[in-house]
Amino acid sequence: MKPKYIICLILLCAIMLTGYIIAYNVSYRINYIPESKKQSEDSSKDSISNNDSQTQNSDSQANVKTDTGIDITVKKNMEYVLEKYYLDDYSLVEEKRKIPTELIGNSREQVIKYLKEYSESPSIDDIKEGIISYELIAFTNEKMILRKTYKKPETVYEYYLKAENDYITIYYIDKKTVYDYTSICVDSLPKAVKMEVTKGKYIETIVDLYDFLESYSS
Repeated sequence: MKPKYIICLILLCAIMLTGYIIAYNVSYRINYIPESKKQSEDSSKDSISNNDSQTQNSDSQANVKTDTGIDITVKKNMEYVLEKYYLDDYSLVEEKRKIPTELIGNSREQVIKYLKEYSESPSIDDIKEGIISYELIAFTNEKMILRKTYKKPETVYEYYLKAENDYITIYYIDKKTVYDYTSICVDSLPKAVKMEVTKGKYIETIVDLYDFLESYSS
């Protein structure tokens, strides 16, 4: 083969290779770069959308948090649920009840105050069950949820003896409801018993109470 043919063949190959490279670059710019740009734009839109969604969620959460019942009062027709939570077996009992008359018209703060006062001086039945707290769980325009938490006491007392005006007065376990007044003079009691009654003596059952009365009645 003559040298000039070889040179022509090399030039032809170079021209074809150059054309291929140019075509590849053009195709790359047309197809790849716009798609990358589109993906970038889509990513930016998704980011903005997510930010808007987070903002809306934050606003929604803020609205929920502000619904604390500060400007709400208890209404007669609102839904009322009393929860009873027992620590001994971790059971929760829900009871739908009518709104207590003494709470109607009360604000959230007044309800909390009422629950605190009740906890300091609960009913006889609650004392026997072992009530340890009384809390406000939910308070909205439509619904109020209260919860009583109980832990069964090791010993259940029925009565409470107290020295008043030199004589023994018998109270129920709530220490405010009088069961009976006695004619037993405190000064007539043995020293140890007198100290017990002066401090306040707990009695478990009616049988134990009668035994005590028979022992120290004149």
